[in-house]
Formats: sequence, structure tokens, C-alpha cells
Amino acid sequence: HNEKRSSKTKEAFITMVSGCAFGGTNTIVGHPFDTIKTKMQVQAGTKNRTLANKEVYAEGGVPAFYRGWVPPFFGSVIFRSLQFTAYEVAYANLDTDTFRNKIPFSGGIEWRVLLAGFAAGSTRAVFESPFEYAKVK
Repeated sequence: HNEKRSSKTKEAFITMVSGCAFGGTNTIVGHPFDTIKTKMQVQAGTKNRTLANKEVYAEGGVPAFYRGWVPPFFGSVIFRSLQFTAYEVAYANLDTDTFRNKIPFSGGIEWRVLLAGFAAGSTRAVFESPFEYAKVK
């Protein structure tokens, strides 16, 4: 990541596209597991607990594991792209001698990595928290 950058805007755009790809892939791969987890949580209080994955499959085959995938898909694409882009923009803008210094006792981590990670996490939290709050209400 220390190579010469052609353009901060170009790098941010590439990072945004990468974040979109990661967000979409994350949902496509992870949604069946979330479906099973939710089904198991609903069954937690019952005496007759079945294997949730067999029950979901019996209800509608493989497509049943993807019921309700569209909102999480677009949410994940948006939030991950924001997170990746915030990291890249902060990292690129902190490319100075001061922030390239290593954090003592960290194994060589630079200050700009730590601060860019904080910026990325904070950005995602600010944008995602209202949606997560509405989801659990």
C-alpha cells in the first residue's frame, strides 16, 4: 500500500467498487447462515427443536435460504463501500512523515493505519446504526 498513487480519487473509486463487491459477496455467502441462525433462535424456547437447516430446506428448497436477502444485500453493499472508501480516503490523506511513524510496541503498525481504521469504523457506525436500531425495534 506504499506504492506511488496515480490519483486519490481513482484509488477511492477502486476501493468503493471493491467494497461493493465485498458487501454483495458477504450477503450472498452469509445469508443462508443468518436464515438458519434466525430459525434456531425462534425455536429456542420450544421442546421439539428440529434441525433448522432441514426445516428451511423442506419449506422451499435452496431458495428458501435466501428469503429476504434483498435489503441486507443492498445495505451491505452500501455500508461496506462507505467503510472501504472512508479507510482509503483517510489513509491517503494521512500520507505524511508524521503519520508514517510506527506505533511503539505494535509490531510495526503505522499511525495512519490506526487512524484510517478508526475513520472507517466510525463512518460505518454513523451510517449503519440508525438502520440497525430500526431493525431491532
